[in-house]
Amino acid sequence: MSGGVAPPHEGSDIDAPAFRRGYAGLFQNRTLTHPRSAQHHMLSIVIPAYNEATVLPRCLRSLRDQDYQGEYEVIVVDNGSTDGTAKVASRYGARVVHCSEKGVAYAREAGLQSARGEIVVQCDADSIMPSDWLSKIALHFLTCTEDAGLSGDVRYLGEPFWHRPFSIMNHWLNRITYRWLSRPMSILAANFAARREALIAAGGYNLDLPECGDEFDLLLRLKRIGRVSYNPHLIVETSSRRFHGRFWQFMLVDILFHTVLGLLFHRITKRPIKAVRKDVRE
Repeated sequence: MSGGVAPPHEGSDIDAPAFRRGYAGLFQNRTLTHPRSAQHHMLSIVIPAYNEATVLPRCLRSLRDQDYQGEYEVIVVDNGSTDGTAKVASRYGARVVHCSEKGVAYAREAGLQSARGEIVVQCDADSIMPSDWLSKIALHFLTCTEDAGLSGDVRYLGEPFWHRPFSIMNHWLNRITYRWLSRPMSILAANFAARREALIAAGGYNLDLPECGDEFDLLLRLKRIGRVSYNPHLIVETSSRRFHGRFWQFMLVDILFHTVLGLLFHRITKRPIKAVRKDVRE
């Protein structure tokens, strides 16, 4: 189907009646008359989710309201939720993929393997996308045919004051490194897209690294396949809940251990580092 989310393929684990109810409700205010053409990429939006039933509807509504005229599918990867996340996703017309191995890298890899689109787009379950988000992404890959990936920026809602300097620094470091090195310094998992064939050629998501370090590792591997661009005007809003009350954990665990030491240790020894970030709801 064009102009909106693609229905689940035959054999999907979604309950068909539930999907039809959700699909009808999801697009009740939209006109699905835009034919898919050679100028429209098929996009697959992958959302890893663990107990996100409360925040997921807002994310899915923002995806419903996209002005993109091509075909896209929304894949919610249920990472062992116990709060009915999968039912919420199905009700809103998403395709549900179940991933029993806990960890966001496992969930994203499961989404990649299930994706049907030429472009795989990442966001988080607590993110809100502007209506032209998918259109900007699709236009970039249509125009920049040699690019393997595209990273945007994130605006954190209710961001704690101590984290704001890190956001500003990350923004400007990305702009500077992209200007001089033709690649961003880092990618943000809540706002990133790549060609599916490039992700697969790069080896997919690294399941041997903890969160944070896996994003930089993906950037390093993906840029060997093609250019990874950065658009500071491609912005999504996302929750800052993962930072509240976590100053020292952010500094010592997320930045020092996971990103710096963890990635360095893994690249030298080639040994896996198993670490799963504590759930922000606990």
